[in-house]
Amino acid sequence: MNRAFVYGDLLFESIKVSGGMPQFLTLHYNRLMQSAQILKFETDLSIETFEQIVNDTITQSSLKEARVRFVMHRNAEGFYTPSNNQTLIFTEIFPLVFASNNILTLGVYTDNYKPCTELSSIKSGNALLCVMAGIFANENGFDDSLILNEHGCVCEATSSNIFMVKNEKVYTPALTEGCVAGVMRHHILEQLRNADYEVQETVVTLEQLLDADAIFLTNAIRGVMHVGFIGNKEFKISAIHA
Repeated sequence: MNRAFVYGDLLFESIKVSGGMPQFLTLHYNRLMQSAQILKFETDLSIETFEQIVNDTITQSSLKEARVRFVMHRNAEGFYTPSNNQTLIFTEIFPLVFASNNILTLGVYTDNYKPCTELSSIKSGNALLCVMAGIFANENGFDDSLILNEHGCVCEATSSNIFMVKNEKVYTPALTEGCVAGVMRHHILEQLRNADYEVQETVVTLEQLLDADAIFLTNAIRGVMHVGFIGNKEFKISAIHA
């Protein structure tokens, strides 16, 4: 019954392990440290220690294809107001299960909306919106759910960032639209710009999304996932992604 369990007072990174090697460790570390600063976590975790902890977790498990969950939580007494901002760390590792279907069908979850604040960009233990959106998807036969922000605009999916392609240009919701600052989102944006694609981080309305030529989701575990349908609207598979 610590703060992590009761209040979701934690940060976590989900790190893909491929061939025994963790992927995008620098990007994961940078996001963790930026998020820790937002939550006023006190930590002296260096990137070298972060890498060592992740690699030790992999070595001890003997898994070559896996997902490491790296968790940092506030180690304090108190109720909503903590007695201090010191932190503890723990890790978990799970076998990587590859999804058989990489062409997804999305529903649009509208029972609750995501606020557009700096807390929305971090991966914390406050994930009830995503939990409920995931339940909605399961109950209605969708692979995933599209989450809208407090203004009714496109935000993200339950565990992924979203991109749309229209007339050979790529659009994705800006971080100010409430989406998580995804590690794979960062990587894909960098790769697309290096390949001279026109990319805009902007406001994306649901109407604009439904008028897209193609849509894909990204996260650090599954990489790029193509969206075949939103409801009954079908989309083509675009070659534009990294």
